[in-house]
Amino acid sequence: MKHRLSIAVALAAALGAGSASAAYVIAPNASWENQAAYTDLATGLQFQAFNTATSPETAGRFNFYQTSGFSGVGIFGGRTDTEVDTTERIAAAFDPARSPVQVTGLGIGLLFDGPEHNDEGERINVSANLASGGTLNYTLQVGSANTLTLVGGATPTGFSFSNLQAAESGSGGHWRLNNPFGDSLVSSFSLTAATAFGCLDGACTNNSDFLLTQVALVPEPSEYAMMGAGLLAVGAIVRRRRRQQA
Repeated sequence: MKHRLSIAVALAAALGAGSASAAYVIAPNASWENQAAYTDLATGLQFQAFNTATSPETAGRFNFYQTSGFSGVGIFGGRTDTEVDTTERIAAAFDPARSPVQVTGLGIGLLFDGPEHNDEGERINVSANLASGGTLNYTLQVGSANTLTLVGGATPTGFSFSNLQAAESGSGGHWRLNNPFGDSLVSSFSLTAATAFGCLDGACTNNSDFLLTQVALVPEPSEYAMMGAGLLAVGAIVRRRRRQQA
């Protein structure tokens, strides 16, 4: 009953908003664990884990991780099993049969300035394929405990960031990227760690890594009905599993 109520509330929020300003938030959870791909039924957005150490890249597996008051997903393998590092990436693509969307926020955790984990100025690469046919690519670096700096490419109009937890020892290095692709509609996007500005242990053994903690997006108005159907489908799956377990 509690789960059905939460679905009803989410559905009412999506349908009752009546405008493109209502954001839908995808927060990774334990159901992503050990999966090579995860699809959000309400939006049709599919996330995939990749290991990029070899060419061609190979499928990876998500690792759900809770730390420092928040949770997110990394990828098993690479330098660490916990996070997404320089030999891994998270790719996300929307169902081509559905309308493209505007991504209004990305949550990124455990991205530090150093010397917390022997990295100095960890970096993240952000890229997207736009619905218009163009592409967008840029790189951000942690400049201080509370600051991100553009070090490659060009950030889109309207981009900003919020520091949710300081990037310093004892805290979470948690950030929100606001309007990461500007006001452009996107068909897919990708996140990977870039080589950090420096490494303080001389070995660069843990060089740039992060968690994906959330994705906020605004579907086109015509998508709200499909989102509602997706949320109801989630409810049906949960109820069926509960009956099977009873």
